[in-house]
Amino acid sequence: MFHAKIVRIFSVLRTLFRGNVGIQAAISVIGTSANTLWMLFIPYYLNSFDLEANIGFIYSFAALFGALGYFIGGRFGDAYGRRKAIIIGDLICCLSPLLLLSKNLYLAIMGLPVVAFGLSFTEPNKSMLLVESAPQRLRGTLLMLATRVMPSIPPIILAPLGAYFYEAGLYSLSLTIGFIGFLLCVLLATLLRETLVFKKPASSKVKREIILEPSILLLIIVFTIPALSSKAIDWYVPLYLKERGLTVEFYGYMFAASSAAATIGSLISGIAVDFLNPYRVTALGLSFIAISLLLFSLPQPPFLYITLYSLMLFTRMVFVASPPVIIAERYSIEKRSTYMGLLGIGVMIAGVIGPSITSLALLTKYITPFLIFSMLNMIAILIIGIIKKHRGTSKD
Repeated sequence: MFHAKIVRIFSVLRTLFRGNVGIQAAISVIGTSANTLWMLFIPYYLNSFDLEANIGFIYSFAALFGALGYFIGGRFGDAYGRRKAIIIGDLICCLSPLLLLSKNLYLAIMGLPVVAFGLSFTEPNKSMLLVESAPQRLRGTLLMLATRVMPSIPPIILAPLGAYFYEAGLYSLSLTIGFIGFLLCVLLATLLRETLVFKKPASSKVKREIILEPSILLLIIVFTIPALSSKAIDWYVPLYLKERGLTVEFYGYMFAASSAAATIGSLISGIAVDFLNPYRVTALGLSFIAISLLLFSLPQPPFLYITLYSLMLFTRMVFVASPPVIIAERYSIEKRSTYMGLLGIGVMIAGVIGPSITSLALLTKYITPFLIFSMLNMIAILIIGIIKKHRGTSKD
């Protein structure tokens, strides 16, 4: 009896992961595995060129390239297809390890912006292709399994291996593996089945204008706010805990616990989006973030800081699972990648301005950054309620 149930479960999983979902899951796992060996150690490598004071500028430059990649990739996917966009994005990513392997200062500097552009170029198309390929009742679950849960496992082993390679002078090997990994992703992407069926002649595709509906502007605000909160708070948390008399070792334990919570949250949020409601789950997520930030700003026993921070990272996965499902539900198929790209731009901008807002709040000394972002998340709850009230439905 037990054996029969196991066989039935594997049969269902094999059916669900057949086709685009399974291929994209393989692409995500291979890409994350290969990239863990070298991407984590780019700051060390750039510092070998005596660039320590300028590495921050390179990362900011890469963030701008990432925002540009979201915009161009989203538009390209809606004009020419998700599959082509994913192939081209991964091909662009192949250039990054080669630029770093050149050992030329100027080419190496471009390695990070190039991979940021390529990854962002594929991101909105990857999300929409998965959502459009999955059964409607399992869109969020399969999206999170394929792009978050499964790819989160290999780095547990490969991050220490990448560190060993770097310390042993084998960073070139890591970069070579990264190039091969991206190349395998390109080859697998050629097996994907296109989900965007064009209703217009090919000559008219590039003439499509960006028509922004009011609801997508509100959605961008809603999903930018939690991103703004996380980018603004994460760098300050260890310093805040130090002010509370907690050690660096404590922060290490807290980060480990919260990382595990984020992995579990990836799966739970996908299931919740499918079986509850993406709008309701988003509102609940915003509520948990707002309450956690408010409580985090108050003196708490150590275990409660760990609980609250883990809850925040657990809940952040909601804002990865919900957007593609909401966009697939509300908007016609030829707009979806563009709108996902615009959401990605909002998140990138949040990464640029969020930390500065925290610094300004600390300089004023009148209000804690935790309180500011708690209130912003409460405002986002009201906005998602307005969006749900004027709920549209895609005809595709």
